[in-house]
Amino acid sequence: MYTYYGCQTVGIKLPFKPLITAMQILQFCLYLWQSGYMVFFAPADKAKPLIAAWQLFIQASIFLYLFSKFFYNSYIRSAPKAKTA
Repeated sequence: MYTYYGCQTVGIKLPFKPLITAMQILQFCLYLWQSGYMVFFAPADKAKPLIAAWQLFIQASIFLYLFSKFFYNSYIRSAPKAKTA
């Protein structure tokens, strides 16, 4: 991801920006799954960092929403329309 941003900074255009965004959305889904398991389904244990699991759950939820909204607005809704003849 950071290589892509570095290439963009120096003027190299790479065509896989939607793929990077999709991979980030997948990453946040996995974070949400992991933290959701820790918060709701893992056995109760005093050694389990519950506050960190809640923090990750909330953060992953927010990022998933924001990145999904960006993906929809940038690549799906504003996709070029096919001309009808």
